[in-house]
Amino acid sequence: MDINLFSYRYDKTLIHKIPALLKIIFLCFISIRLFSSKVDSLNINSWIQCCFYFIINCILFIISKTKFSSLKKLSYIPILGIIIILIIGLDFNPIRINFSKSLEALLYVTRLFIISFLALIIFDTTSTYQIEKELDKIPLFKKFKISQTISLTILFIPLIFRLWNKINLASKARICNKKNYTKNIVFNLFQSFSTLFSCLLESAENTRKAILNRNKIN
Repeated sequence: MDINLFSYRYDKTLIHKIPALLKIIFLCFISIRLFSSKVDSLNINSWIQCCFYFIINCILFIISKTKFSSLKKLSYIPILGIIIILIIGLDFNPIRINFSKSLEALLYVTRLFIISFLALIIFDTTSTYQIEKELDKIPLFKKFKISQTISLTILFIPLIFRLWNKINLASKARICNKKNYTKNIVFNLFQSFSTLFSCLLESAENTRKAILNRNKIN
């Protein structure tokens, strides 16, 4: 399944027109509000808070006209959630599932999903250029080129997933021998990561050269 996180989609919705800086501040505010709260899974207020922010996300999702198919980009959250719940909620002496700890892990994963959902909407409606331009309004950010670093980091996130999707498809196409299928999968996985790393290094170097050229022109 193709995953491409935080890739910009052009449109003229109300969410697209909101200044990038306000959207970034809103994302940071919600993140702090959610994760600074005590993880008390038995407290109904913790779940009400999650429901409240989830409803806000749904409203923003509808207003921004984000496609429902884009929710596939968050498919890693349930998989990650199962792993977290198993790690936190499993007692080994004796081996049993701790319901209280599992519920706490579920609350943490729910918060993570809400933040990821909001980030998906914000970066789907905000380009890296808009982010850099808005952050440059902060003198400290402009002086030390922090806004450029942040925008480039965000730009590389969808690039990583695009490259991985291509490499992964090419890798799967090469697995023909069913006798050593498992062995081939493991080998191709390591080879894919190596290829991904090489491609990212090349892309980073090309980006560095482009920035240096732009700075010389300016």
